[in-house]
Amino acid sequence: MPLVAHWPLLEVGSTVVRDARGPNDGVWAGTVAVPAPAARPKGMGYLFNGTADRVAIADAAALDVTSITIATWVKLDSAWAAAGQIFSKMDDYLDGQEFSYALYVLSTKRIQFIASDDGNVTGLGTIISTTAIDVNVWTHLVASYNEVDDVFKLYINGVNTGDTGDGRVEGAIHIGTGRCAIGARSDAEGAAYSTFFKGCIADVRLYNHVLSASEVRELYEISNGLTRGRRGEVYRRLG
Repeated sequence: MPLVAHWPLLEVGSTVVRDARGPNDGVWAGTVAVPAPAARPKGMGYLFNGTADRVAIADAAALDVTSITIATWVKLDSAWAAAGQIFSKMDDYLDGQEFSYALYVLSTKRIQFIASDDGNVTGLGTIISTTAIDVNVWTHLVASYNEVDDVFKLYINGVNTGDTGDGRVEGAIHIGTGRCAIGARSDAEGAAYSTFFKGCIADVRLYNHVLSASEVRELYEISNGLTRGRRGEVYRRLG
């Protein structure tokens, strides 16, 4: 199915972070025993403290996507000052190995999406938004990469930013043994993490294909409560 994993981040009082789409549940770890909920207009999310909080998700075949769309809601803390990772699949980042994909907010509050075709930093391609997002405001983000034409795209609140990638990645995204994480980056094989996200994250979705501009807009409007969505195939594919 096109939607391969979906972490709404709704659980309260548990360290298990449920994948609403399949078996890829995550585990919460951080400075508090269980995640703190963060309310948003049409749902809930988690509050990440920017120093230790994260959700760790084990490697699985379903998470090895060669074309990709990541969709999520974020709200940056008012004290945002350093880059924070939203969602990724990688291991041994410092050694440049087992890198597949990653979605960040930079210190400048601009959005960066990265993918690698060989699992190494030499095969990285990236796209960075020219505009920054605001703090203390829920913002919908979508990032995609198409292995057919090597095209990156970014959307903010359902609108294509018009930015283009650097073109260094070619073909399919690397299939490897890297772990997924929400709210932090895996820096070494094992337990090391860094680049912690400071703020709120909600409704993380992973697709194994590229959503069209109309599908991205539909997803934004559905998840923001602006429309109930069509009852057809588009709505079903959006999950």
